[in-house]
Amino acid sequence: MNNTLFLKNGHLADGSKQNILIEDDRIIYIGDKSFTMGQVIDCSGKTIIPGIIDVHTHIRDMGLAYKEDWFSASRAAASGGITTIFDMPNTKPATFDTASLEEKREAAKNSIVNYGYNFGVTENNSGEILKATPIASLKMFMAESSSGYVVEDENVVRRVFDLAKKIDKPVMVHAELQSCVESYEKRYAATIQNHNKIRNPECAIKATELLIRLAKESRTKLYLAHISLKEEIEMIRAAKKEGYSNIFCEATPHHLFLDESILSVAGNYGKVNPPIRTIADTKAIKQAIMDGTVDTIGTDHAPHGLEEKNKNYHVAPSGFPGLETSLGLMMQLVHSGKISMQKLTELMSVNPASIFKIKDRGALKPGAYADICIVEPNLKWTVKAGKFYSKAKYSPYEGMALKGRAITTIINGNIVWHQNNINEIKGREIEFA
Repeated sequence: MNNTLFLKNGHLADGSKQNILIEDDRIIYIGDKSFTMGQVIDCSGKTIIPGIIDVHTHIRDMGLAYKEDWFSASRAAASGGITTIFDMPNTKPATFDTASLEEKREAAKNSIVNYGYNFGVTENNSGEILKATPIASLKMFMAESSSGYVVEDENVVRRVFDLAKKIDKPVMVHAELQSCVESYEKRYAATIQNHNKIRNPECAIKATELLIRLAKESRTKLYLAHISLKEEIEMIRAAKKEGYSNIFCEATPHHLFLDESILSVAGNYGKVNPPIRTIADTKAIKQAIMDGTVDTIGTDHAPHGLEEKNKNYHVAPSGFPGLETSLGLMMQLVHSGKISMQKLTELMSVNPASIFKIKDRGALKPGAYADICIVEPNLKWTVKAGKFYSKAKYSPYEGMALKGRAITTIINGNIVWHQNNINEIKGREIEFA
């Protein structure tokens, strides 16, 4: 045996006490047997869950490496229990063609966690989409959000759906209409307090209505990213009750745990698209998580330089880091009794793997890759952005007290994060089933 790792006395998400034996990059045994070979980690009092899969991250790198790169982002991910990340196409160069995809693939080799790519959509890159492989999804921005390209014409969107169905990939969408946003920009003063009014709820509601209608017509797999509104949740819930099993939605921790009142403290550090909304919206998303309407949690990790974020509202870019805080935040729902640990693993590991057809990851079972997060559920800690592994040393959660944290992250059978130390072993590009 080249590399053997034995996790003993841990509890799985269902509460059962189990031992796990890992050989090389795979789990080979889960049960009550004990083993003496290889390295042993005593998991007494800890919860062992599948490695977290975050399909919604902005890694930057290449022409934007000053904001973040694959090495810094993957260190942040590993310390947060995240074992796989999918990058968004709004990089420099943007991932709209196969040449840019290859450039990104080369940069991603610096990642210490596993990785994949969401491929960007324009009005005229159908030929490039057909050549691009392997990719996780087609990512469509219906409003400007550092994307460099907007698609909101219904006929183009319909074409994208047809293309996605042909290549059997989900369409992942940032659902706000650019023309609608532009109309509201003329009505309100450009201040952070007005961000929710400028990127008005109406713009997201109209986009989501259109997308659900087209998904019903085409039966294409639709993945609605970072849902932020009560009205959107109601539409998605209704579609699912009608039996449309091709419609999926993601929530972010910031749309769950923050409302627009945080902006008086966080300022531009809380500027994000779609905006942080109202308390009524956060309550609706929490309820949707509990009743199964929300399928996944994605961070929308979107780092920027402090100098950029400290500029005036109208020029400061939207987004903030999320890889290091997502598990800790979601554990608050577990501690409050709103969701079980098993539900957390469904949202953060099992469902992303299923929706995106990720091969042999997202579950703890013999034969699967050994991507594992060991959680200390009652570990208390405070968010301090200055200590982030991410290059983005700011956060709207600054000073928030949390309970529950990843203390060990295992990727492809290798211990990458353990006892506050990072072991820089390279991750792998993931495979699709």
